[in-house]
Amino acid sequence: MAKKTGLFLGLLAGAAIAHVAYHHLSKDEQSQLKDDVSDKLDVLKDRAVDYAFYASDAWDDFKETFEDQSQHVSDKVKDVAGQIDTDRLKQAASSLGKRSMMRIQICGQN
Repeated sequence: MAKKTGLFLGLLAGAAIAHVAYHHLSKDEQSQLKDDVSDKLDVLKDRAVDYAFYASDAWDDFKETFEDQSQHVSDKVKDVAGQIDTDRLKQAASSLGKRSMMRIQICGQN
């Protein structure tokens, strides 16, 4: 709480000093200061817009790359699945089922 109060008082004192200093400037100096601040704010706005576009482009690139990789993986899985002979899988499953039944019968005899 004390830090917030100290920050507020510091900002308030800085604003008061800036106000007094500004009014001690001549009209030309005030005008020049306004122009300088305006120019710097314009540059800041332009940079913010540029960074927003940059972030948007980066996000679009990420989504495109992710979609491409997802499609690549999906195609690979489909290729591997297509190469597997379903008859051989059925035989293997049937053989495995028979072995399991034999083990259950053997264990039941003990």
